[in-house]
Amino acid sequence: MRKQIPREFDFHRERAMMEFIGSSIGRNFKDVYVPTVLSAASSSKTITMTYMQGVSLAKFIQDRSSIQRTSLSTFAYNLIAVFGYQIFEIGTFHSDPHPGNILLQENGSFTLLDFGQVKVLSDNVRIGMAQLVVALSYDSSYVSDCFKHLGLKVEGATENLIEIVAYVIFDTRMDIPEANMNPFDDSIPHEMRSIKISTIPQEVFMLIRIIALLRGILSSIGIDIHSREIWLPYAQSFLNRRKIRTLAKKNSSEKVAQKRFTQNHGGMEQIARWMAQQGVRTSKERLKHLALANIWSMKDFAEFLSTGNDDQIHRVLRGFSLDERDTIRRNMVKWPAT
Repeated sequence: MRKQIPREFDFHRERAMMEFIGSSIGRNFKDVYVPTVLSAASSSKTITMTYMQGVSLAKFIQDRSSIQRTSLSTFAYNLIAVFGYQIFEIGTFHSDPHPGNILLQENGSFTLLDFGQVKVLSDNVRIGMAQLVVALSYDSSYVSDCFKHLGLKVEGATENLIEIVAYVIFDTRMDIPEANMNPFDDSIPHEMRSIKISTIPQEVFMLIRIIALLRGILSSIGIDIHSREIWLPYAQSFLNRRKIRTLAKKNSSEKVAQKRFTQNHGGMEQIARWMAQQGVRTSKERLKHLALANIWSMKDFAEFLSTGNDDQIHRVLRGFSLDERDTIRRNMVKWPAT
């Protein structure tokens, strides 16, 4: 009887996955690389590939090597984006993105290594995950429905707590207290302790695992960006291609804000230009919370940041990382000189 080869040692499969994912990434990302397999020098026992430049991210984190903050931000954004692309665009993803499997270059570009663990997702899980990304992006009440679609069973949690659980295990955000909690810490609130996820399908577990790995990388380099925001266009595009209606709906105030966003385009452009000058990336999706808060000009923005409390500022700037928020608040003091 022929022995079944464990997938991490199935070099034929690894070569095929490296070629498939590598060619897909290569057509869509200019700063993300995958080695090219040298077929003539490979066999069932070995894989030979092109030499790739860069330092192991594990070594970079350990040595705290110097690299420009803008390059690290580029790396962080592209790292999250390339996994959204793999999950929703091709349905096949590198499932072991730990720091030892990433080579980082000084300009922020990077190489993914070791395709021994690659997961192929079913359409059902991709649909459920896409719906969940949309729901989290719109702060929708449909999160628990998305959990059911994914086959997740959560016990001892209210609807509100299920939403918090979703942010903790399906998003890389670190700007909520629960994302930084140690599950063995005695200070964890009782309602959080009582939550139990009793059922996690294997495919879904792999998604949770890579999100945890990605969050760990972002935490180690001190950058807080939210995967749900970067993955939203990929999730919506996937659902549109399948002609599947999203569960989440924008609320009426957001629809009004979107209309006014168009009507007040000039003022919002001024804010976007100023943010770009500070090295902060902007998009319509990121700026929508300013519109919801009736902020339409640099003057409005400056007044809000000087008079708003921390909770109000958090809600309006929640589309930005903690570092970006600090940059905005610090440099706004210098406006209009900047």
